[in-house]
Amino acid sequence: VIDYDDPWFAREVVSFPSEGLQIPYNGEILTINPGDTLKEVPFNNIDDNLNGLVDENTEIPNDGLDNNNNGLIDEENPQLGLKYKDFITGNGIDNPLIDESRADGIDNDGDWEASLDDVGLDG
Repeated sequence: VIDYDDPWFAREVVSFPSEGLQIPYNGEILTINPGDTLKEVPFNNIDDNLNGLVDENTEIPNDGLDNNNNGLIDEENPQLGLKYKDFITGNGIDNPLIDESRADGIDNDGDWEASLDDVGLDG
């Protein structure tokens, strides 16, 4: 399990507790027990499987199924190849362009433009 209950976006790999997890979610407490399977429900705008992505309604290539219920089988997946941080393998952890922090006051990926981004009351 990836624990990211940290205001500075730090992540930590921890073992799943034998008593299960209780997670605050949409104003309720969600209990997940060992062996439970969380599945994404397409097109409901909720992160049902708690992986941080809302409605990743994607097609799995070459499985012969209509995975996203749009009537097409094995269409090209536009999300394949996108960059992400894998906190289990460490892939992407050192990429500052992924998951730019909002808490450190720094433009981590160097894309800040005053005329477009400084929209606050003081700007």
